[in-house]
Amino acid sequence: MKCQSCLKEHDGSYGSGRFCSAKCARGFSTKAKRQEINKQVSKKLTAHDWARTDEQKAAWAARLHRPSVRQKRIESLRRYHAQKPFEQWGKQRQRRFMLDQIGWKCAECGYDRKDEKGDGPFQIHHKDGNRKNWAPENLKPLCYNCHWFTENWGHKGRKHTQAAKDKISRAMLNVQSTKEGDHQM
Repeated sequence: MKCQSCLKEHDGSYGSGRFCSAKCARGFSTKAKRQEINKQVSKKLTAHDWARTDEQKAAWAARLHRPSVRQKRIESLRRYHAQKPFEQWGKQRQRRFMLDQIGWKCAECGYDRKDEKGDGPFQIHHKDGNRKNWAPENLKPLCYNCHWFTENWGHKGRKHTQAAKDKISRAMLNVQSTKEGDHQM
């Protein structure tokens, strides 16, 4: 027997014997339908007058000049900003607002690549080195590379409080005591 879709010889064991496999059975009906549907759609598109009235033409022109998604997001964030002080926003909202203002690029080098989610490899730099100071004038969006070269990136230049130093030393003593205990067994 010959398959009606791919015209290969087969033993007729699949279904009613008209096709050699499920793939050919599904593809056969869609091939003919696809060509017919394409012809019908093509006729409709070529014969259709998209903007028949002046109102429709004006509506179409208005759609072309509406604000972009980025502009809408900035405006949405500004409305939110009017209700709450910037410092009380969430960290992600603050980050997005800062990046939206400069167009999703590094404030130092201008790097502007984005990943598949639409975000870029950007971090918010705290100019004064205080990571708890989220005042807008203290923040600067930077790419990873430019942020790494700042004077207070990560723990560089950070002054530890006495409580933090005591906590670190206690942790180190605990680590040393557990290591000594392991060697005695």
